[in-house]
Amino acid sequence: MSDFSFIPTKEQIEKSNIHALMKKHNIKTLSELTEKAKKDLDWFWRSVDEDIGIVWSQKYSAVSDFSAGIAWPKWFVNGKTNIISSTVEKFSKLTPDKIAYYFVSEDGKTNQITYKELESSVNKLANGLKTLGVKKGDVVAIYMPMIAEAIIAIMACAKIGAVETVVFSGYSSESLRIRLQDCKSKVLFVTDGYTRKGKKISQKKAVDEALIDTQVSHTIVTR
Repeated sequence: MSDFSFIPTKEQIEKSNIHALMKKHNIKTLSELTEKAKKDLDWFWRSVDEDIGIVWSQKYSAVSDFSAGIAWPKWFVNGKTNIISSTVEKFSKLTPDKIAYYFVSEDGKTNQITYKELESSVNKLANGLKTLGVKKGDVVAIYMPMIAEAIIAIMACAKIGAVETVVFSGYSSESLRIRLQDCKSKVLFVTDGYTRKGKKISQKKAVDEALIDTQVSHTIVTR
């Protein structure tokens, strides 16, 4: 094995998030932070929450609860949040024109989307899913290659509380059908085709066969 270890520069250390957290709480060394975190878990996780800026729809009443034993802890007791509030909506307000992510396809096509555009796309798709009758707790399957629309589908499901199951786009029709049956998926996201290793691949045949004897009522296709 290699004996190489990464040693950050002074500038890299001072620009790191953990250094900012330590400075905020007047902690001098990483060892001091580690010891403080061990002795006071509630302080540490409360500080992390405040540092990250998680958006809570209902603030937690306690950081932790070990009353059932250390093997069955509860964290951020009674707190309620939606991941979209802290990852999309917050940044759409703070930095609407900042690029949320860049996408480069296998054939070299590029795309980028700002936080404002991302929020708009997620909201539209979330509303579309609700129109189809998808509600909190329902399962949505995403059988798509690594494209921008797959990310939007995942976030739209999270926004309305649907459970998304992401299925590798290269799986066979039988593998996909088994997963659709097991999770009782109501909706399936697919593409009309994609490129992998220079080859054009169609998902239509696999999807047509996979849908037999499943509870999928709607198939959403990205062209």
